[in-house]
Amino acid sequence: MRLSEITDHWRVTFHDSCNPSRSMGLLEEPRYLIKNVCNHFYEMPENTIREQTFCCAGGAGLGNDENMEMRLRGGLPRANAVKYVHEKHGVNLLSCICAIDRAVLSALMEYWVPMILPNVLAFAGDSTITRFFFAILLDLVQDVVHAAYLLGESLEF
Repeated sequence: MRLSEITDHWRVTFHDSCNPSRSMGLLEEPRYLIKNVCNHFYEMPENTIREQTFCCAGGAGLGNDENMEMRLRGGLPRANAVKYVHEKHGVNLLSCICAIDRAVLSALMEYWVPMILPNVLAFAGDSTITRFFFAILLDLVQDVVHAAYLLGESLEF
């Protein structure tokens, strides 16, 4: 079984976390991994990704610490970019590298894009409400490998 068959219902986009993308230059590697485990990968608008990524307002870049109001305000541009790919391509999974970003992105989606519920896997045939799932990239790959193991399937890359 191909890895991508397990993830066929996922419509994935990727958030370039500030430090890994801007400081470390990890721009194409995460996309390479995602494209090799998912059939449907969609980029957010070009002026919101890679070197031009929007801060998710997780605190490190803006120095927000525990000021949730500032985090939510600072994260509006990222929330708008996610909303765009959700509406245009039906994206139902937002992946990122940073654990802090994962926590903040969930709150951002709940606040700015209320029709998207965070941390819930999208199930085929569920047309009553849009569901959105957040994943750290490593978790995404690990979940796919675990699902194949439970199904007794070998994986091909």
